[in-house]
Amino acid sequence: MAVIVPDVWNPTLIYFLVVFALYAVWTKWTASSSSKNRKLPPSPFQFPLLGSLPFLGSLPHEAFSRWAKKLGKIYSCRLGGKTVIVLNDADMIREALAQPVLSGRPHMYTAEVTAKGHGISFASDDTWSIHRRFAFKTFRALGVGQGKIEELIQEEAEKMAGSIASLNGEKFCNNNIIRTSVGSVIAGVLFGERFDFDDPSTHAFFDKMNAVFRFFGPCGVLNIFPVLRFIPAIAANFKKVIEALEGAAKFIDSIIKDRDDCLDTRTVSDYTDAFLNARNKEKELYGKPKLFTDQQYVGAARELFLTGYDTTTSTLRWAFLHIGKNAEAQAKIQQEVDEVVGSGRLPNYADAKAMPFTSAAIYETQRLASIAPLSIPHRAIQDTELSGYFIPKDAWVFTNMWYVHHDESKWQDADAFRPERFLSADGKELVLPNDFIPYSIGKRSCPGETLAKMALFLIFTTILQRFKLTVENPEGVDMSPVNGITLDTKEYLLTAVPRN
Repeated sequence: MAVIVPDVWNPTLIYFLVVFALYAVWTKWTASSSSKNRKLPPSPFQFPLLGSLPFLGSLPHEAFSRWAKKLGKIYSCRLGGKTVIVLNDADMIREALAQPVLSGRPHMYTAEVTAKGHGISFASDDTWSIHRRFAFKTFRALGVGQGKIEELIQEEAEKMAGSIASLNGEKFCNNNIIRTSVGSVIAGVLFGERFDFDDPSTHAFFDKMNAVFRFFGPCGVLNIFPVLRFIPAIAANFKKVIEALEGAAKFIDSIIKDRDDCLDTRTVSDYTDAFLNARNKEKELYGKPKLFTDQQYVGAARELFLTGYDTTTSTLRWAFLHIGKNAEAQAKIQQEVDEVVGSGRLPNYADAKAMPFTSAAIYETQRLASIAPLSIPHRAIQDTELSGYFIPKDAWVFTNMWYVHHDESKWQDADAFRPERFLSADGKELVLPNDFIPYSIGKRSCPGETLAKMALFLIFTTILQRFKLTVENPEGVDMSPVNGITLDTKEYLLTAVPRN
């Protein structure tokens, strides 16, 4: 057999290698100069130029967690030219995120192109905190955590139960049903809009939203090497993300234009009303909006919808998958539902206090799924120290929630579904371990946390009040996640048999 040896020593390659070597030397020199007498956290093996990037694979949190086992609570690595600090301990994460110096966001190519500086989560200027507080205040005023929003979620949960009942025990994929219910809840809070289960345009809209999450993950490499946007495969994926986000922006923009003509300043029925009132007040004061612009509305509303929709939908899909595989846990939940709620009314959010096992099952789902395994990275806005280590300005800071929730030294049988780990010894009280962080914390915490908690509990309990769920092929179902912005389940089939 002939051996074909490529002509590697051509002038172009020699030029590339010389430039590569000079860059590596320069990078090493600048790194040692800037951190002279300052100690970065330990690092895994890294290549020149690429750093640890070649080792990340399709599920970066798994690589980060392997390094955590070897390097401990905090380590550093390079992804291309980016210095990255990875935190793998709950107490250290709380300490770090309490520091204003670590509350920045990295300047990421994908976020800058898609958000254009608007929104809340990815914004880096001083406006993000103003809009985050505004969202918290608005949701609280709208009744998130109490009556009005609870009724909205109950209505959507009942519609979802009706759609499942109409299948008459046939096997089904719960993706469309869950996303329509969750989407309607969030759209009701943000826009006063509801989605129709049977409307093809509803599912077309959600297909666009799902494209954002499906294709955004593979585009993450653009945040390290933006020049890769010229590679056709990556460019095609990113184009799909942009098109989907622009479609969402047009939908949201049409809402604000329609609402302008009939806005009643005396009544605030949703986030849109509250935002437009704030915008109009700025118009009166300054002649034009300064912070509450139409562009900021579209950016913030789109972000609040997408993040709330994706995280809640994914968590419910994981919850029904685990419960459909675990008949014993499902029976305990339904016993609680029968004793506390009965069959004559819908569950309400206050019932959660009397249903510790049900709440524990939701928490255990969140722990196992850890759908945001590395969360959104933070950025050091100036040089600082953490746990005795130097954290340079503009370093990216990842909170490795996956490792925190799967650390075998903290969680016995970490990969097993065991709601009991969140209960007291007698099973009567809900206990939250220190190493459990289901939602973001610190100054960047999510303003929609209470809404997410309500939606998870009310939809989950309403479905289990009505049906016994079974997963097809429970022993053989693939439990590995689909990686996007968050970790979702692979497709699976459920059978729902009416109770009673």
